[in-house]
Amino acid sequence: MKKIITILCLMTLILGLVVYFLGLFPGIPYSEGHRSGVVFKFSKKGFIYKTWEGDLSLGLTDQDSSGALVSRVWEFSCTDPLTIKKLQQAEKTGNRVSLHYKEYFLRGSYYGRTPYNVLDVE
Repeated sequence: MKKIITILCLMTLILGLVVYFLGLFPGIPYSEGHRSGVVFKFSKKGFIYKTWEGDLSLGLTDQDSSGALVSRVWEFSCTDPLTIKKLQQAEKTGNRVSLHYKEYFLRGSYYGRTPYNVLDVE
């Protein structure tokens, strides 16, 4: 009986590692919130998994080491088809939007390149 339990545990562990390294692990929800700004880049990227990735200009500026002003940018991913359409429209119009997002820990590449997944656009 112990042998069967040990074999099942090892098989479960191996399957879990395979799913994780293939990028299919959806991630562990860590936090959620809103970010506001202007969507200035939104595109489908990837070699194996094509994911929708975007950049949101937060409208804030910082100074870099040389003293030049640089814009603060927040990178995000999106998987919901309805939200993707809203983000494409927001990028075209250039209007300020508020993005509701969920942050994930240990997220697989199949679900996006960033830990942030946008759920809705307001």
